[in-house]
Amino acid sequence: MFEGLYFEYPKVLSFIVIFIACDAYCKLRSQGIYFPGINRLEEEQSPLSHWVLFLKWLGISLMLLAMMSPVRDEQIELAPQTEDASMLILDTTISMERYLGDKSMLSIAKAGSRYYLQRQKDHEVGLLLLNGHPSVAVPLTKEHLLMAPILEQQSRVGAVGDTAVALVQLVTHLGYKEEGKKSAILFSDERVGKKELPAELLGLLHQNRIMLYRIIFSQDKSDTSPLSEDRQRFTVGDEAGMFRALEQIIAEHSVEQFEYTFKKYYYIYPLFFSFFTFLIYIYLRNRRVT
Repeated sequence: MFEGLYFEYPKVLSFIVIFIACDAYCKLRSQGIYFPGINRLEEEQSPLSHWVLFLKWLGISLMLLAMMSPVRDEQIELAPQTEDASMLILDTTISMERYLGDKSMLSIAKAGSRYYLQRQKDHEVGLLLLNGHPSVAVPLTKEHLLMAPILEQQSRVGAVGDTAVALVQLVTHLGYKEEGKKSAILFSDERVGKKELPAELLGLLHQNRIMLYRIIFSQDKSDTSPLSEDRQRFTVGDEAGMFRALEQIIAEHSVEQFEYTFKKYYYIYPLFFSFFTFLIYIYLRNRRVT
């Protein structure tokens, strides 16, 4: 209940010394402005009841508590209103059946796709299959749970896919997004991943502000650097390298989160109870002398 609660001005508690000194040495006013019967209070010889004394010091304590300004820091996470949209391009040709270690390239690419979906669960993600007849298996959606069984059903197709046709479909499905970041991740082997794209297609991607990343699976163990000569092309030799590449992509092209800390003040509560405590105290104190 009181976790994270602290006082903004804790030194105000030292004022209690002033109240104790006044209670011990300050005489009661002989002429009252607010209370006409103040002389009778001075003449009253009977000791204060325990309840009246308790109410007086309770009111003073609550007032000092309010002056110390109890406060709690609360953090909220703010994200820009624009959301990231990305398309996973999965190469399902026969060449993806080759093995890297104990797993095939296709199974590693599927594992990477599932990992990306988990990390980008708040953003729109689609799935495009690159094979003899490139097609969009899943359009942009936030229902990522529906994509898992579709990924598992994909198996290799003998014909080599036309990368240019697939990327034109990519532009069709991502180009309409006017706000937010747009990206695509191509999972493929060297034959497709390292192929140079036509200048017209690259210009179309640039015009629609689509960033294309390529994760290329290579059996050449000497070429396992997660980041190659350009920032959008990753050459990996195992599953761990693919995950490192995905982490770099997510860190570079994800929607930035902002943390905002605001103070929530609670001085109103002790101040409220202090006010009514003094009212009761004054009522009981005057009642004793009437």
